[in-house]
Amino acid sequence: MRPCGPRTLDSYALVLVVRGDGWIDADGVRHPISAPAAVWLRPGMRHAYGPHQGWEEWWTLCDGSAAEIYLELGWIGRAGPVTTLDADIARRMVQIFVKMRRTLAEGPVDVDAILAAVLHELMLTGRESGVRRHPLVAHALPQSAAHRQTRMLPSVDITRPGSARSA
Repeated sequence: MRPCGPRTLDSYALVLVVRGDGWIDADGVRHPISAPAAVWLRPGMRHAYGPHQGWEEWWTLCDGSAAEIYLELGWIGRAGPVTTLDADIARRMVQIFVKMRRTLAEGPVDVDAILAAVLHELMLTGRESGVRRHPLVAHALPQSAAHRQTRMLPSVDITRPGSARSA
């Protein structure tokens, strides 16, 4: 995989790196990424990232007032863009991504509502790693990441139905 960016998104993004290592430049600062790790990007954050050798990542985009509240609570990379994850948390997050992907493939009538609920589950699961280390703010440590397979999911507004869109 070639590096992604530099670019700026108009939504929040979660990149779950489950295997490999690499780097992210976020707002002019380089951070290493080592799997398992969550990379949290805020709207307007200029960034570029890439693997050293190769990695496996899952990602999603989201926006809405719940995402903003998660940021205020420190659940979305408040201390920095990279959060180290416990292996168990990363496995649970991958299962949730699989659930999101299955929901998209099945295409139920209420797909947006289901994806919004699943995305909330993903955010809450991802924050557990940081909460164990610090009771108030998700703990972010410099880490590393790389890229073999990329699984893409739509952007989902986690507060309003009817907002799934291709990423």
